[in-house]
Amino acid sequence: MTDGEVYEKAHLRLDAPYDASRRPQLGDIGQSHSYTIGAAPQDKYRRPINADKALQFFGQVPPPDVSQGPASVGAPPEGTPWFLQLDHLLEVTYETKFDPPQLKSGTLRGLVEQLTRHDRLDASFNGTFLLTYRSFTTAADLFELLVRRFNIQPPQGLSAEDYPTWEERKQRLVRFRVVNILKNWFESYWMEENNEASQRLLERAFAFAKNTIANTKTPGSGPLMTAIDLRLKGQDTSAKRLVLTLTNLAPAPILPKNMKKLKFLDIDAKEFARQLTIIESRLYGKIKSTECLDKTWQRKVKADAPDPAPNVKSVILHSNQLTNWVAEMILQQAEVKKRVIVIKHFVTIADVRTFQLSLSYEPC
Repeated sequence: MTDGEVYEKAHLRLDAPYDASRRPQLGDIGQSHSYTIGAAPQDKYRRPINADKALQFFGQVPPPDVSQGPASVGAPPEGTPWFLQLDHLLEVTYETKFDPPQLKSGTLRGLVEQLTRHDRLDASFNGTFLLTYRSFTTAADLFELLVRRFNIQPPQGLSAEDYPTWEERKQRLVRFRVVNILKNWFESYWMEENNEASQRLLERAFAFAKNTIANTKTPGSGPLMTAIDLRLKGQDTSAKRLVLTLTNLAPAPILPKNMKKLKFLDIDAKEFARQLTIIESRLYGKIKSTECLDKTWQRKVKADAPDPAPNVKSVILHSNQLTNWVAEMILQQAEVKKRVIVIKHFVTIADVRTFQLSLSYEPC
């Protein structure tokens, strides 16, 4: 038995015989939830009968609005067969002041179901979830839930006639969503430290993609393994590169007449502003979206820990150094007239630079 087979067996139902190639039989169906092991019984609104009242009180598992039917907000369209409904819809809450309503909060299990919904795709929520998952869970727990979600099983009471519909319209789509989420995660949102625990998780993910996803003939196993392999090699696949899209040639630099004895006032204001813009655009282009979360650049970093926001700090350092340099250039002039001349030159540079930045952000 391979490592991948051992891993897959560990994440199947405890009461189901292991056979990855065998089509699920109706006799194997024994759980009401799609991917929870040992799930509690549910009432007619698909709510756990023994749901924690504290969760309901704080809004994570809101009671259903019986007058409008079970969980009308965020539910599949009216008339959807019961076996194509969501299993954990009552474990998430929506902000109804928006149109359409936006997902607000929920249990981790409910959020993962929303992340891999079979009936619709919410790209905005998916990106937000992957960008912020470290604030409420761990990479290992998220991966475990995605594996369970991939191994989705038919609900209790599903007839033989309805099984092909469930397989086509739910199981297959859920698995496709899981693969896309995993690929997007490892390609663009992987922010774990390069340590032994992360390496083990990446190896498990690679085995899962190779031995489970590929065997189910779910599309995307190849690109997923490529993304994981790059992470295993320590390569950052999320780094975005600046691509020159201008069709015309860049303007020729405006050089001072005397390059041997270069003086600040001899540098053309337009060229000075242009060079500042180039420097700052390169610094800005290196910033990752994860560095902007929760003001990570203000946190104290331990000696052996990686800096969570190195590129944001580089931009801040450049801005502070530029400010200090401008002040020094002005104050080092002993005569008032010379200070006025330097200040006027800086004002001219600022005017030109503001004009250049306004052109850069001009809408298409």
